[in-house]
Amino acid sequence: MIDEMVSIILPFRLKHRFQRDVTRNCLQNIRAFTKNYELIVLESNPDKSDLSEPLKKEIRPEDRWITFDKNLFNSVSLNIGFKEAKSRFVHNMANDILVHEHWMDELLKYYNADSSIKIIGPNHQRPSSYDDYKSLVEKTQNTPIESWEMVPFNHLAGGYFMEKKIYEAIGPFDENFAFYHLDADYRRRVNDLGFQCCFVPTSLVTHLASMTWFYDMETHAADPYNIHDEWKDHLYYNKKWGIDG
Repeated sequence: MIDEMVSIILPFRLKHRFQRDVTRNCLQNIRAFTKNYELIVLESNPDKSDLSEPLKKEIRPEDRWITFDKNLFNSVSLNIGFKEAKSRFVHNMANDILVHEHWMDELLKYYNADSSIKIIGPNHQRPSSYDDYKSLVEKTQNTPIESWEMVPFNHLAGGYFMEKKIYEAIGPFDENFAFYHLDADYRRRVNDLGFQCCFVPTSLVTHLASMTWFYDMETHAADPYNIHDEWKDHLYYNKKWGIDG
């Protein structure tokens, strides 16, 4: 199974140079540390910005870059990506993630370890500042994974790995969500079918989670649109699952 092809779905919208630089690091590490994959880039570009143009040289000729002239919810982009995927396995990924050596091998190795587990994800390490992130970029490209101190997280925010047929059985992502709580909603739907989601501790990635929350990691200037989407998603999630608060 280690040699299985995996479709990687990467949706994003770039509004600032900082996001472009983070996305470049993401693309470079995918190419450096992933063996057998197809990449499907889904870019929302309602502003017709040229920020992404330098990034297109970071992908291979066989990869696909699809640009939309409107701002798609992350849920909508993911559904398009899963339908476009040609491989048996699919992994969706946030553009603020750095993958590390052997990350995909470990996911493939452990996917069939338990028949009740239908969705898995890598072990996320979160840098506490942008300076930490810059040092992690350097480290991932020069330091063997064995020397890393792994920090486990028991959720799948930022990416899921599953067979395409499992996605088809569960159904598409709920497009009422813009971005936030989408992973928690999907996990609940998987659990309702009697299956489990888990993370693989030996599949290591670095997730700069707050890139989608702020304009700039150094100034922490908040993006009002993201705050609005977060609140809407929070209210919708609670109503859908009967949660107070």
